[in-house]
Amino acid sequence: MESPPPERPHADPAERRVRPASLIAAGSIAAVVLVTGATIAVADRQTTEVLGGAAAKYLPADGYLEWVLDDLGTLRMSESARTIGFSNILQLPVSAGASVVGDLGDDVRIAQLWRESATGFSGGELTQTTELHRLSEEGLTLLAGHGGSVGFAYSPALLELPADVAPGSTWRSEGDALPGGIMTYTADHRASEPTNAELIAASGLDDAELAACLQTEGASVYRDSSGATLLEITEMDLWCEGRGRVAIVGTVNGSPVAQGPPSSTPTAAATDAVAAPPGWGAIDDWRPVEVEIRYPDAFFGEQHLLVSLANAPRRTASGLIVAADQNADDLVALRLDSGLLQRRWFAHPGGEIIALATAGDVTVVTTSLRQVIAYSDAGQRLWTMDTRELVFAPPADAGNGSVIVVGLDGIVSRVDLPTGDIVWQRKLAADVSLPATVAGDSVVVIDRAGAITTFALDSGETVWSEDTGETASSVATSDGAIVVAREDGIFGGYDAASGDHLWELRYGGFLRASADLGDALVLVTNEATTAVEARSGIVRWTLAGAQDVVTDGERIVLFEDSRARLVDATGGSEGEWSIPSLALSIYRYALPGVDGFWVFRSNQPAVMVGQP
Repeated sequence: MESPPPERPHADPAERRVRPASLIAAGSIAAVVLVTGATIAVADRQTTEVLGGAAAKYLPADGYLEWVLDDLGTLRMSESARTIGFSNILQLPVSAGASVVGDLGDDVRIAQLWRESATGFSGGELTQTTELHRLSEEGLTLLAGHGGSVGFAYSPALLELPADVAPGSTWRSEGDALPGGIMTYTADHRASEPTNAELIAASGLDDAELAACLQTEGASVYRDSSGATLLEITEMDLWCEGRGRVAIVGTVNGSPVAQGPPSSTPTAAATDAVAAPPGWGAIDDWRPVEVEIRYPDAFFGEQHLLVSLANAPRRTASGLIVAADQNADDLVALRLDSGLLQRRWFAHPGGEIIALATAGDVTVVTTSLRQVIAYSDAGQRLWTMDTRELVFAPPADAGNGSVIVVGLDGIVSRVDLPTGDIVWQRKLAADVSLPATVAGDSVVVIDRAGAITTFALDSGETVWSEDTGETASSVATSDGAIVVAREDGIFGGYDAASGDHLWELRYGGFLRASADLGDALVLVTNEATTAVEARSGIVRWTLAGAQDVVTDGERIVLFEDSRARLVDATGGSEGEWSIPSLALSIYRYALPGVDGFWVFRSNQPAVMVGQP
């Protein structure tokens, strides 16, 4: 049965952008994989010639950030993603993604895509719209848009800038704006040197900057299947090299709209939020429950969201669950709502996300572009710090409004959490791949050569160091002591303040995880789970090995192949639950919650036990 035509949209103040897909925009699709089958290959980040001709120079780089302010005072953060292949098409709503894949055919695996996502911050309300564009021999085209009151999936794609675009160029496009002719479009455009005074004023650019920009003027009409007009848009865009659309002025159904860069870079309020420690109560009502991951779309409806994990999800002080999604190299924030994990926001820092951490209500990621980037609990990018080398280790929460970042090149930095300012920085003699550990007033770092170095948290001065001569695989802290797991099968205990060597204990197997119970550490290998007094090295109890562990500070949950067991501080078992088998998952991660825990797997629903 044919779907009814969409209602004639109004110029909603929360969504007033000239471009129709900006009045709406894009999302997620899993079923598209089934449409294309074996023709789809993982082609993202291939080294290939950039298509698009003269249009390509106007596109931002992957991870580029541009702030936009409209005439109603709504502030938006626009992030760019540049990919090759199907990954960003899979993020579209199912019907839009299927339409795009059907239009591209086998070219979907080599399509050069630019995704522009805009996060709006206005009066406490958070909105996100997305446009998906393509660079091809034709130039720059708009494939789809979603996120607002109207959504689009163009067939053929709407031509935004032809490959030979230059002042004096004119072009026309027409076709379906939604599958099956539910909505059609016609669009006429021309390009010129920037001359419009209102557009130039909205951009805030001077003559020298305008020399790298192009002005386009267009008129578009959208009609339903009966031919009745739904949308009439006039627009004037300022495209600037490496920045995309910098300013827009025009009308939507007669209502004027305008947007451009704000006069100053927005800053988020400093946060001193501290995550409340879990406090697990009675477990009588703890049951494993499968929880779907979804996101709402006002036009296309609620959508399933696939999240491919290569890092353990983290929890912010407010209870957001933040995950790094390999499908599109996005940061995804989720919140439990009405029995579903609903996407609260997503962000694209650029490149591949290497490591992920949270500190209070701030999420910090490291990327393959040699950057450390922080986001607020509302999804606003707070700051970006460039590094000389990759940072493989998750930044460590110092607990005092700062994080400790350790680069592969041995540079240790204490970074102010709200601003990204470097408080102090030190250089070690060898490379470092393990995260720093904060033990009281000291920062403990172990390099690849096995040297342990502690720095004063406040000043960065060296407190003590010791060269063990053995490579370490992990370090943990408890009760004023640090415990180092060496790759030669030895746990070594050290006084965190003085560096005194306290004890050694041999272990078998491979270390999987550890948990702090206050005056004891639970050290988990695939062969044994051992509770050790951190200062004395006395073994309190030993259980069978496990794959992972989480804790509320008093009890632990051990994760085996297909079972999770709650264990008290004496090693006694209090309960157990069936969980998805590790043998059936590429990755499986556990995350403690307020009164329970989560189990996450790639591209699968989550499982919650209790009320996490």
